[in-house]
Parts: sequence; structure tokens; C-alpha cells
Amino acid sequence: MADIRVDVDLSHPATRVWRALTEPRLLGQWFGETDMVPRIGSQFQLRPTDMPGFNGPVVARLLEYGEPRRLSMEWRLDRVQTLVVYELEPTDAGSRLTLHQSCFVNQWYDEHREQLEETYEHVLTGRLPAVLDWLAFSEVDLAGPAEPAGAGDADGVGPVTRRGGARRALPSGPLATLAGKGRAVLAGNRRAVLAGGAVAVARRAPGLGAVVALSGG
Repeated sequence: MADIRVDVDLSHPATRVWRALTEPRLLGQWFGETDMVPRIGSQFQLRPTDMPGFNGPVVARLLEYGEPRRLSMEWRLDRVQTLVVYELEPTDAGSRLTLHQSCFVNQWYDEHREQLEETYEHVLTGRLPAVLDWLAFSEVDLAGPAEPAGAGDADGVGPVTRRGGARRALPSGPLATLAGKGRAVLAGNRRAVLAGGAVAVARRAPGLGAVVALSGG
């Protein structure tokens, strides 16, 4: 029986993707609720949300925690036990995430395996990038000094803000419009914000079920 392998190129650094793979509050936004503890040998549950191929909670055990490059777990669902490995490699545009899942106790039916592959493709190319975009935007310091309009990194990442000397790339994709409004607040209304006025922009992040809000004052 063939294993499952899914490769996804993401426009985010491996460190940010690693957070989405391992932090319970972020996992809950794109995969499912979990009580995962980052400790080798720890056992926990994953409760996938609206994911065909998963008929209940996954009983898992953490086998390897190689931050931020490799994460391996044992998953048990129904009668099948599998080894699940996430690998992250840096790329010029961000990082490449590889999911590899193989059975070691019993096997999937062909239809079940195909269903799982479709589910992984959906969440890794849809839900996960939306969470990463939101996470990137949440890291932007709206109170910090802004780059001049149109300024960008030498590597072409795009406009950035700085916080404590660190460069923070504004997100692309589903939250690009929201990020653009955030830059406008920085570039055009900084004095008003510092004077005590408040500017708020809110938009529901796709797939997150949460509202992202920017405010100053």
C-alpha cells in the first residue's frame, strides 16, 4: 500500500511554519484542537475539524522534535497506526513543507488513503497559509518606525516594519489588503495616532473564524 506524501511551498520562513505545526492554539485554527506537549514521548490527542478521512480523534505520541526542521509522531486512528513526519526546508521564497505518512500497523483502504491525500492538500494549501498570513501580520509592530513608501528588502520580500531592530515582513495572500491598510496607518496617520486618536481596521481572516483588529492610541 502506497504511503502518503504531500509537498507544499509556503511564502513563510520555517520558524513560523514550525509554530503553526506545534503550538496548540495555532494547530486548532487549521487542523484541530490538541493538548500536544513538546516533549519527546508525550502522548496527546488531535481532534481534526471538518477533515474527511478522520472519523474521530487521533491518539498521538511525539517521537522527534527537531525544531524547526523535523517533527515526527505516531498516530493511531481506528485500527490503523501510522508514522507521520513533517519536514521543513528553507527556500528563496520561504520554506517547503513535506508531509510523509506511512502505515506500520494495518493499512488504509485505497479509498481512505485517497481521501486523506485530498484532505491534506486542502488544509496545507488553504487553511495553513491563511493562519501563517495572520501570524505574520500579528508580528508587525504598528507602533514602530515605518519604512518609506515603496521601500523593501534587498531580497525583494517587500515593505517591512522594524521592531527592536528586527525586520518584519508584511503578509501577502488573504491578508494582503489588511496589511496594506496597516501600512497606510503607519505612513499617513502616525502623528494622529500618537496624539491620542485611534484607528481601527478589522477583517475576518479566511478560515480562521476570528477577527483580526488593528488599533492605535
